[in-house]
Amino acid sequence: MRRLPSWLTLSASVLLAAGSLTAQVRFGDFGFTVRSADGEAGDTCWGFDCTPRPLTAPSSDTLRLVVRAPLGAPYLVAIAPAAAACMPVPGIWHELVLQPFPIPLVGGTVDLPNPGRFCYDGFGTLRIPLPPAAPGTRIAFQAVAVIGTPIQPQTGWALSSAVLLTIR
Repeated sequence: MRRLPSWLTLSASVLLAAGSLTAQVRFGDFGFTVRSADGEAGDTCWGFDCTPRPLTAPSSDTLRLVVRAPLGAPYLVAIAPAAAACMPVPGIWHELVLQPFPIPLVGGTVDLPNPGRFCYDGFGTLRIPLPPAAPGTRIAFQAVAVIGTPIQPQTGWALSSAVLLTIR
């Protein structure tokens, strides 16, 4: 069996690695995660479906919300008591999962550079203390950000998958 020259093996490895990096960004998708003392839920980099990602947290917890999107992109995180819908919103990519009425919680701009370029070149991090709540109380989170979409390549808004938090 013949061995490939080392320069050819190295070149193939570099090309394969570069291809996997570009595959981490999907047009119209972005990352939104919620971390509690019990773990993390959401989509780290890309993906969307109408099934909320489950998460639990103690009532005294401080949540860490992370939006991964292009550096400088505006975003908004909303909450609702449930996440069971899959409703299109005109002009926004993906569907609204929160119901019955989403309430804007916090907004901002993706302001932290991501030198590793994992997913997009920026991320925004928020810390949200949970108010005292009875065990079993549910809070659903969903983010919307400007990331560019197939319907609006430069200024398109897109929704993330939802996270459904249950207080334990």
